[in-house]
Amino acid sequence: MRLGVLDVGSNTVHLLLLDGHPGARPEPYASHKIPLQLVQYLTPSGDISDEGRAALTEFVKSARDFAIENNAEDLLAFATSAIREAGNGAEVLQHVRLKTGVSLSEISGDQEAAITYFAVRRWQGWGAGRILNFDIGGGSFEFSTGTDALPDAAMSVPLGAGRLTREFLMNSRLRRSRRNGCAGMCASRLSRWRSGCWHLASRTWWWAPRRRSGRWRVFAGRHRILRGRM
Repeated sequence: MRLGVLDVGSNTVHLLLLDGHPGARPEPYASHKIPLQLVQYLTPSGDISDEGRAALTEFVKSARDFAIENNAEDLLAFATSAIREAGNGAEVLQHVRLKTGVSLSEISGDQEAAITYFAVRRWQGWGAGRILNFDIGGGSFEFSTGTDALPDAAMSVPLGAGRLTREFLMNSRLRRSRRNGCAGMCASRLSRWRSGCWHLASRTWWWAPRRRSGRWRVFAGRHRILRGRM
């Protein structure tokens, strides 16, 4: 069957069509995406503006039509950081559904971290051993670790690259106090993870950062760096 997966992220909105059936490796068929940068439409009060809502609705409509034109049998649509953290996120999702007929499912940050881990595990296989996965997006930072199909620990914090840039680093003449403020906030928000699950990932793993699709991903494996594709 041909399946469409629509991912509404903080920076990019992406529809991927793929062919697959139970037991077979899914094969990408077509892609349709734009750098919408939904976080740029956030108002000072934390809501998505009318302009941002209209831009998202227009793209979802075009993604729906693209899926129909390419004979997709089903469409799964997800919304992540920008929507779940907006004050009017639920209203935006309802507007999109009424205008396009597409229901975007809002997933939590911890769910997003677990789903990303599951994808990495499926790709790397059991021989990779323990995996430590860092996914820094535009609005949030997800990390997860585990040795099984599902992670031992999976968490999300609002420390995306775009968010930190807007809050602390937009001024070209960046002062040390701003840098220290950014570092202090990051340390504070990461403390829950350090105390809760760092011991699971501190057993002589190697870390290997790699640029892929606008995000930094870090994989860790026992005594070796995982270099497989995502």
